Amino acid sequence: MGVRERKKEKKESKEEARSEEKSAESKTDEITEQEVQPLEGPSTTQKEDKTTTEPESRTQVVEETPAEREMLLPTWGSVNEYELMYHIPTGEDDRDLWADEWGDFLLEWAQKNTAHKISLVTFITEQPFSDIFGKVKAFRLIAEKLVDKDVAEWVGRNKGQLRIYWRPIEDWADIIYAWSIETGKTRLDVKTLVIQESSQDFASLPEDELKTILGILVEQELAEWVDKKRAAIRIRIS
Repeated sequence: MGVRERKKEKKESKEEARSEEKSAESKTDEITEQEVQPLEGPSTTQKEDKTTTEPESRTQVVEETPAEREMLLPTWGSVNEYELMYHIPTGEDDRDLWADEWGDFLLEWAQKNTAHKISLVTFITEQPFSDIFGKVKAFRLIAEKLVDKDVAEWVGRNKGQLRIYWRPIEDWADIIYAWSIETGKTRLDVKTLVIQESSQDFASLPEDELKTILGILVEQELAEWVDKKRAAIRIRIS
């Protein structure tokens, strides 16, 4: 073998060695990228998971803690606090006193809930009345006590519904008049009050009573009829 051939062979060997080194470096780079990417990947994913799971956790806490609604209870408390008041007394005097106290509370409950009529169905399903033993009889006894005091009256013949006057009709007339002056809404009629002023307590009054109230304002010369058939009046501003 000649000198030129040896040099050529050495040159080719060097080139092959360099080629193998480059190939090895390329493989090392690929391995490094493959190793680095998975390490970065889970880390990013974990951060994203943490970001997405934290709001869910907070949402669950909100769902587990709903807005508290405090139930109105009589002065003697719940059935667990004073069970005796949730049983109808056997003695007549005790029964009258019992119905009288429950009647006062029913008036308070109706006012808080802006309820003008209370049915037997409402009484037996709403707490704390639903905790009373012998609810149907209790409703009759309590209702009759309120009727005797002229703060309630039966609606219909079967006595299944009670109209409760936790505020006298005359007081409602004063309230509507003051509201009319304050808001500048001086032309009033029953339908408008019921539909357009639904946020006001008086809007939930029975329509026939609203008509009576408007009539009271006319009688007191605080208003005049615009259309008596439609129960429409105009408030007089003095």
